[in-house]
Amino acid sequence: MRISATQITAKASMASGVSRMDNRGLIVTGVVATSLFFLIAGWFILLGGVSRVQHVCHSNGLGRCRDRTGLYWWIIWFQFFALFLWPVVTFIEGLRGGRSAVIAIFAILVTLQMLSADNALDYTDDNGFQSGYKTAASGFIILATFNLIAIILLGFQIGEKLDGGDSYGSGGTTTYNNPTAKPTNTSGATSVPDNNPRPFRQASNAHGMNLSQSPPNV
Repeated sequence: MRISATQITAKASMASGVSRMDNRGLIVTGVVATSLFFLIAGWFILLGGVSRVQHVCHSNGLGRCRDRTGLYWWIIWFQFFALFLWPVVTFIEGLRGGRSAVIAIFAILVTLQMLSADNALDYTDDNGFQSGYKTAASGFIILATFNLIAIILLGFQIGEKLDGGDSYGSGGTTTYNNPTAKPTNTSGATSVPDNNPRPFRQASNAHGMNLSQSPPNV
């Protein structure tokens, strides 16, 4: 069987496209894995700092400890939930439509973490709380930084999907939609051009008379 030059070029182009797609998938996987590592580390740092503040508060019998750490605990468990959502919407084919919702979650977390980090760094009274607040501030800063990276990466992935080529973690080929492409005949039937310039002559009237015939002589 002979293979034309066009077929060879098409196969080479397809192989090149799959190679680029695989390289992009590896880069995305590496960035997500690295970011998740630092997010998990920042989460544990924040957990340790907030636990320290709450322990000192209860040990000194100061009361109303919830006012000091209530919002921090909400952020901790909100972030814990987001840690699972990011890889899910990145690598699971059927759930990639939820990327916009995950971006909104990360944006809320970044806002809360920046405000909380600023509040924790402003604490100056040293009643045993300062070390806990500084540790918590470090966790907030790490989490806010890598949550921003997650937002940027998810935004790029949504852009790739809108352009027609969403290949992250799918292992398939990238498809691009061309609205200007000419339609092709995929049915296998051969179309026959109609060379009749006056097709209405072959039509029949409602009474069955062939309009292409001349009227009878009277």
